[in-house]
Amino acid sequence: MKPKFLLLAMCCSLSTITVGQTITKNGSSIIEATVCPEISISYSLTSIPNSFSGCTRKWVPTNGIVVGADNGLNVSIKWNDTPGAKAKLVCQFSNCGNSNSGTETSPFEELILSVKDQAWGSYGSTINLDYCNRPQVLVTVPRMFVQGTGGVAQPPLTEVSYAWTLPSGWREVDTGNTGFFGSQLNFVSIEPVNCAVPGQVTVYGTLVGAGPFCNSSARSAIATITMNGVSPAVAVLPPVGYSGGRACDSSPVVFTAGVNASLGCLTNYAWSFPSGWSGPTSTTTNTVSLMPNGTTAMAGTISVTVTASCGSSFSGSTTIGFTQPSISAPDIICSAGNFTLLNTASSPSMSWSSSNPTGLFINPTTGAYVPGSGFSGNVTISASACGVAAPSKIAYVGRPIINTGLQYVYIVGQQGALKTNLCTDRDYIARIDPVPGATSYSWTIPSTAFSINYPSTSSSISLLTLLRTGNFTIRCNAVNACGTSNQQQLVVNIQSCSGGGGNRATVNVFPNPSATQLVIESVQDAEANQSLDGQSSTIDFVARLYAPQGELVRVATSSEGKVQFETAELPNGLYVLKVSKAGKLMTSQISIKH
Repeated sequence: MKPKFLLLAMCCSLSTITVGQTITKNGSSIIEATVCPEISISYSLTSIPNSFSGCTRKWVPTNGIVVGADNGLNVSIKWNDTPGAKAKLVCQFSNCGNSNSGTETSPFEELILSVKDQAWGSYGSTINLDYCNRPQVLVTVPRMFVQGTGGVAQPPLTEVSYAWTLPSGWREVDTGNTGFFGSQLNFVSIEPVNCAVPGQVTVYGTLVGAGPFCNSSARSAIATITMNGVSPAVAVLPPVGYSGGRACDSSPVVFTAGVNASLGCLTNYAWSFPSGWSGPTSTTTNTVSLMPNGTTAMAGTISVTVTASCGSSFSGSTTIGFTQPSISAPDIICSAGNFTLLNTASSPSMSWSSSNPTGLFINPTTGAYVPGSGFSGNVTISASACGVAAPSKIAYVGRPIINTGLQYVYIVGQQGALKTNLCTDRDYIARIDPVPGATSYSWTIPSTAFSINYPSTSSSISLLTLLRTGNFTIRCNAVNACGTSNQQQLVVNIQSCSGGGGNRATVNVFPNPSATQLVIESVQDAEANQSLDGQSSTIDFVARLYAPQGELVRVATSSEGKVQFETAELPNGLYVLKVSKAGKLMTSQISIKH
């Protein structure tokens, strides 16, 4: 007859057999028959018969992981933080060389302590407050127990610790705790430090700290209790229509502390203001009357701190600007008059001065002025009111004067030349450098030698030379409201040039004035477009666009007979277009106008 254990092994060779080996936890439970999650706990095999000594061992946890080696007599297990789950551990044997292969120990089982994300029961989630009181408020949530404890054959009923967070301005009545603290109780009695400010009390259940001491376990869901009440705010309000400080202001201004709620416990208003103001720094009502000194020191922040009888305070402010006085004066002065100082209080104490009293006399107290007889030139006007200076202003007095050493008439592209030569039947731009005090220009052009493409009163003018040759004089005067300047002139010599004239119409330019685009297009004519083999072809040409001051702003070449300039981003003004085609040059004045 075969031994019983051999028969058992034979009949069960395809399944795991539980043998009576014992697993012992190295260390005592914090609570009977429980383990803490997320920490390494050591276990050992005890009472190992000789028949198992040669076996290969493998530790197998359920709801946990092996930390380190899993084939020794000892093992470390970290249990998962899973509410209500069992920690189960067995050791499996294999390669024993005998019938013990395929067996495992009796399981070791204990409850995993966990309140991870555990929900709360029903609780009061709002408390209504009266800001002007200092009430004691009781905040309560349901008791929370660890799932799986306290039942039949279960570990004792285990209650969590409670982690409370109080809003700013509140404290626990018995301990004076504020902010975050732990407690063994599912309720807390709190009171405001001063007035009953609103906020939120939060609490969660935890196994960390006092009680179960599972310091690596997760916390429960968070319970939130809202403390409803007024959250006071104050704004400093200037009078309706008040736009800030001005020079010479001397009338009192009443500022109001506007509070966003009607509260009967507000007792004091503490005011602060810039040095340009004077008045009480404390009032028992929400208004204060401040006296300005009419200087730039008025600019700054006016603030108020409001205090309630229950102890709290809150603040608000407004920023007061200061508008400097400004001089109202014409840009061109031809005759006597009166300057005005703007942005001041009525009847200001003024002080006026001129950088050139001979060219422009200004009464120092009234601002009345008289230009000097025969004077022409720029004068700087200065003024202040009650010691507050206005930005100075430059005005031109008298008719413009052309300084021949600085301003002169020239043909664009030939400035500085000792002699100015022009060709018949060509476009040119005549220009005079800007003259101080000039608001427009008057040109005198010999009609026998030129036609004016674009009549202009600006500092430049577009001309077309006729077929007349010889010396001719171009003259220009600067003009303003006071009169006309002395005359500047330029003598030009017009010659008949080879390759010039005759084909000016072979290029079309449009639109003129231009707002967004300028098209330069070659006109196909038989003579201009004949190639050497007699076939028709488009002549290459180059187009250049110059700004009013002579800067090249656009350039393009084409063998297709057409180029296009984008002009939307160019400033308004008179520009010069030069087109070179088949060895001939066409110059034209283009107006950019948006």
